[in-house]
Amino acid sequence: LKDDWHLSMSAPFYEVDQYWKGSSRVPETFPLKVDDQHFRVFNTHLRPDQLPPNARCVYIVRDALDVLASFYYHLANQSEADGGYVGSCEKFCSEFVAGQIHYGRWQDSIEAWLGKSNINLSNVLILHYEDMKTNLDQEATKLARFLGISEAKIKKLVETAVPYCTFSAMRAERWRYTPLSVEWKNDENGKPYQDFVRKGIVGNGQKFFEEYFSEELKRLWRADLH
Repeated sequence: LKDDWHLSMSAPFYEVDQYWKGSSRVPETFPLKVDDQHFRVFNTHLRPDQLPPNARCVYIVRDALDVLASFYYHLANQSEADGGYVGSCEKFCSEFVAGQIHYGRWQDSIEAWLGKSNINLSNVLILHYEDMKTNLDQEATKLARFLGISEAKIKKLVETAVPYCTFSAMRAERWRYTPLSVEWKNDENGKPYQDFVRKGIVGNGQKFFEEYFSEELKRLWRADLH
């Protein structure tokens, strides 16, 4: 990687990133080239009907409670002037269940991508966060095949790329992956938030469920998941 490389240079945040507004660090026209194929790459939380109809999409599914915990720490450490969250954990959980947090209900996003109404899945690859944690090589191979990479080159490509994509590698150089499209709060030492690449574990959201969900909210959550 180049010394000054940042994820936003290769995969801008489709609906938010400020690089499209006159920055000198505009992403490369085609940041990914494999087998003489060029790919434009974007990161997004939008739903399929909000994206170009010919887009090739990789949808990553993660446990809803883990999403809740991760999103709380993201928004709680984001500048209030830039959309950061200032309420309690209990209030966040209640608003998350009600779909009042950015991007709405987790269940609605799942339905939009995986529901029966979305019958054209030929351009969508579904990956699970938990599988990526367990066997990143396997999931990277699925991605390479989805992109049409020749079988003869997949093994070497995966062996080259995967070491850069582990959580520990990203954590070690987390400044490369912390979004630049928003402002972050400063810590007690006056330094901007540096834990966007935070824990990356499976099951962390259960703590939120046990500590910050009221009994009524737990009942609503369980009923809604079914």
